[in-house]
Amino acid sequence: MRTVNKWCHRYPLFDEWYESAMDIMGNRREKLALHHEIDVSIVMRTMHLYDPGYKKSLQWMETIKNQDNGNKQQIVIIDKYPSSDLVPPLKD
Repeated sequence: MRTVNKWCHRYPLFDEWYESAMDIMGNRREKLALHHEIDVSIVMRTMHLYDPGYKKSLQWMETIKNQDNGNKQQIVIIDKYPSSDLVPPLKD
């Protein structure tokens, strides 16, 4: 067990401060990545260390990706929408 985890377990107030600090650092890194001041791919790969919610969403996306849909081609049929004065008919 890491020293930080021992301190968090031993002192609840320290745990609260630690969580706040990690949240602040994660938010700052995300903001810097959005403004392209730091590399986005690095932030994406390490964001789970700063935000437990992000880690849960990554796990959820992984389960969705791993679900077997038979790898079949899916065909989506969209009804033809009527034309209007705002949207002229498509020319062939």
